[in-house]
Amino acid sequence: TVIYVATSGNDISGDGSLTKPFQTISAALSAASANTTIKIAPGTYSENLVINKAVWLYADSGAVNVFPVTIN
Repeated sequence: TVIYVATSGNDISGDGSLTKPFQTISAALSAASANTTIKIAPGTYSENLVINKAVWLYADSGAVNVFPVTIN
């Protein structure tokens, strides 16, 4: 499974697809199950992330900045 995130996305009307990405990594993490790939579009994501499941996070292309992150 692949979930997409973009700063231009929407956590309410988005579904994590390429054409309707989530706006936040947090929303993608909530929707993800174990071993899901989360592709993150370039941008700055100011979120408090707690990653407590086995997921793959990839920058789709370009630079991605995320502050802060806690991995459990």
